[in-house]
Amino acid sequence: MQSIKGNKHIRMVIHGRERNGKKDRRYKIANVIANTAKKLNAIVVLENLPKRCPKNTISYINDKKLRHRIYQAGFRSLINVIEEKCLERSVSVVKVDPRGTSSTCPFCNSKLMRGSAPRQLSVPNAALRWVRMW
Repeated sequence: MQSIKGNKHIRMVIHGRERNGKKDRRYKIANVIANTAKKLNAIVVLENLPKRCPKNTISYINDKKLRHRIYQAGFRSLINVIEEKCLERSVSVVKVDPRGTSSTCPFCNSKLMRGSAPRQLSVPNAALRWVRMW
């Protein structure tokens, strides 16, 4: 690619298009979440992410390209846009601590146990009886 204004101008235009595309996707996702929550009269629950979220996420990834893409993802900006859109539509937003959320049952708040599959968690029998009665 060449331009009359030079290659630097082309790089700036392409970079601007990528930035605008990412911003557009963030707003579309936030609109879908906020509209769905408004329609269902629900509350949006988000994780209260630390400031250095991508560094924590990529610490065990060996692939250099994947690590860079995850680091470049806009976690915080997506959360900010979701909060903004929910505020516009008067939908409540709750932030929760992410610690332990994937290992506790959302219904009965009991600890999930590892089953026969290595990456599958299940509710213990006593808690399962309570969930069925509920």
